[in-house]
Amino acid sequence: MTRTTSTLARICPLIVVLALVAIAPPAFAGEGSLQTDALIKGGPADAGFLGDGLYNTTGAGQTKHRLVRRGGTDTFVLRVENDGSDYNPVAIHGDGSTKGFRVSYFDGDTNITPEVVGGTYQTTCMEDSDFRLLKIYVKTTTRTPLGASTTIMVTTSPISGCGESPGFFGSVAVNDTVGAEVSVTKSGGDDGGLQPRR
Repeated sequence: MTRTTSTLARICPLIVVLALVAIAPPAFAGEGSLQTDALIKGGPADAGFLGDGLYNTTGAGQTKHRLVRRGGTDTFVLRVENDGSDYNPVAIHGDGSTKGFRVSYFDGDTNITPEVVGGTYQTTCMEDSDFRLLKIYVKTTTRTPLGASTTIMVTTSPISGCGESPGFFGSVAVNDTVGAEVSVTKSGGDDGGLQPRR
């Protein structure tokens, strides 16, 4: 009896290890990854984007600051890249208007502000290294105090859902956040003429 018990004690650990290996999900060499990169710049005249290859959810190192005159409008361009290896859409959630600052989001000539602020906006499916461009408009009023400022934070989140990947066992979605900061001055810029009709 003692010999039988000893034999089982030696066998049981092996059985447990084999069971864990059997139920563990297989590792695919070409397994997809979910990662987005958000970049931001000022209007069309601005030379380059901030935030390329920088991933965080605080906007650190990827917040663009612009000056705008009271009653004027300033423009930001948001570039959303698929830095993962999967074919997937990206959700975009941005801050809305505050007192003295009217914020709107456009995809081309289409006003997508309710969807972006409400957290329901998604791009179409994007191949790896593909990107989308959106515009952010910040309009001040003639009563917005001089020296007032606001920072609009925009977060991009990759979503699995286009059906091209074999699976995402243990995969973690990497979100990214950029910031658009506006300060009101007497002689700040105003590119409101670029704003589409609503």
